[in-house]
Amino acid sequence: WRLGGKVRGCGPEAATELADAARAVLACQEAGARERVLRRESVRLFGDSKRLEMLTTWLDLLSTGELVADGPLDRSHAWATLGLRREPQPLLRAVSGELQVGRDRIPLVRPWVGIAPESLQALYSPARTLLSIENLASFHEAARLPRADARLLLYTGGMPSPAWREAYARIRACLRPDAGIYHWGDIDEGGFRIAAVLAATASASGRLLRPWC
Repeated sequence: WRLGGKVRGCGPEAATELADAARAVLACQEAGARERVLRRESVRLFGDSKRLEMLTTWLDLLSTGELVADGPLDRSHAWATLGLRREPQPLLRAVSGELQVGRDRIPLVRPWVGIAPESLQALYSPARTLLSIENLASFHEAARLPRADARLLLYTGGMPSPAWREAYARIRACLRPDAGIYHWGDIDEGGFRIAAVLAATASASGRLLRPWC
């Protein structure tokens, strides 16, 4: 802006919007790995239920660090990266075994079970493969395939939020050391972004994420 250029198509007249976006990003970071409802959080921060949606371009800039977007902006991806959702998203999984939620162990009934991602403490399963799936229809289809118990299936709910990624890490830590880690995603820009986030999360614990089939 000092040099007379534009950032994401806007000049310094957008400084107030950028400042509001920075305030929102800081609030998300201070909240930790907990998903928040987009419009409820917008009211809490700004007294306006749609203010955060108006700041999406700047939220994306601050979370990615990219002054120039490298493709069309996926609004839901930008929000989810910060832990913001239009509505609460359960962590859906399909496998045999048990979940540890607080002091309780909950049996994993077929074909799938969903809980809030931040409530998951551990998962006990004999699964030999962890497969995350981007598409909800594909998740339901895979959950009904023969020998589904050999695979732990997770629905990403779009771009994985910080809370989802923490639950993902806890689940990986509970699996056998030689368990394969795979992802089944859409073959488009959004799908590759999701796969990249999951690959980075797996790599942080020394695991390699592979594409399914």
